[in-house]
Amino acid sequence: MHLTITLHGRYKTLAGSSQLKITIPDNATIWHVIDTFIHQYPEVAKDKSRMMVTKNHSYVSPDTPIHKTDSISIAPPLVSGG
Repeated sequence: MHLTITLHGRYKTLAGSSQLKITIPDNATIWHVIDTFIHQYPEVAKDKSRMMVTKNHSYVSPDTPIHKTDSISIAPPLVSGG
C-alpha cells in the first residue's frame, strides 16, 4: 500500500518536506511505517522506540494495524529540560 505520512520537528527538516511517500505491505502496522522511515533516514534509528506516532490524530502503539485511508504522522521524541 502507498501512504503519505506527515513529518514533524527535526524529521521534517531532515526529509526537507513535511510529507513523505512510502510503500508498505497491505497488512502493515505502525512498525512497518517506522522501519521504512528509518531505512530511508538511518540517522533516526536511535529514536525508534521513542518516536511519537499518530494514526488519525491519536497516539498509537507500534503494533497498531493501519489501512491506506489512515492519516499517519511521526514526530521525534520529546526531550525534557528537567
